[in-house]
Formats: sequence, structure tokens, C-alpha cells
Amino acid sequence: MESSWGQSQLYKEAKNPFGMKGSYNGQSELFPTKEYENGKEVTIKDYFRVYPNLKAAILDHDLVVYRQFITTKTTNYATAAKELQTNGYATDPSYAKKLINMIKSYRLARFDSY
Repeated sequence: MESSWGQSQLYKEAKNPFGMKGSYNGQSELFPTKEYENGKEVTIKDYFRVYPNLKAAILDHDLVVYRQFITTKTTNYATAAKELQTNGYATDPSYAKKLINMIKSYRLARFDSY
């Protein structure tokens, strides 16, 4: 969702499919991003992590999400999506709903294993 199916500038140039802000091993680059401030969508520039490869991006994303954004031991994707939004992973007020709808539409839960 964050990388526009791998077509975003952030994904193509920084190998950052999840829109992870900050830096990775000291590597970051300024990119435009849409955020919600006071309920309104605005476009700003912010620093995003630049990864050496997709594997590093996935491992880093999983670690950050585990440490900061999903604080329960849930295995339910809807609960996890709501936690991501509640804990500030995304500023879009519809983020959890969009993520849940994408998981349902593409039947992505079939890839879950516990």
C-alpha cells in the first residue's frame, strides 16, 4: 500500500517499500510524502530510510513494527492494523480500514502462519 505496488519513487530509489522514516545505518534521503495534520491531507518532505536491498527493508520494518507499533501478541490482522493506526504508524485516519480492506480483497491472510 505504501509503495503503490512497487511504483513509488521511494521504493524505486531507496528500496523502501513500507515508507519507513528516519535513517538506516546512517542512510536517509528526503522525499515528498502525504501526511494528515489536523485532519487535512498535506504534502511535506521528510527523511526516509534508504536500504541496500529489499531483504534489509523487510527485516528492519518487522523489527520496528514489533518494537514500537504492535504491542499485543495478536495474530489477528484486523487487530494488528488497528494497533498500527492507534500507535502512530500512519497519520492517515483511514489507514487501518484501508489495510484491512486490502488484506481481505487480495485474500492475503492465507499467507499467515503461526
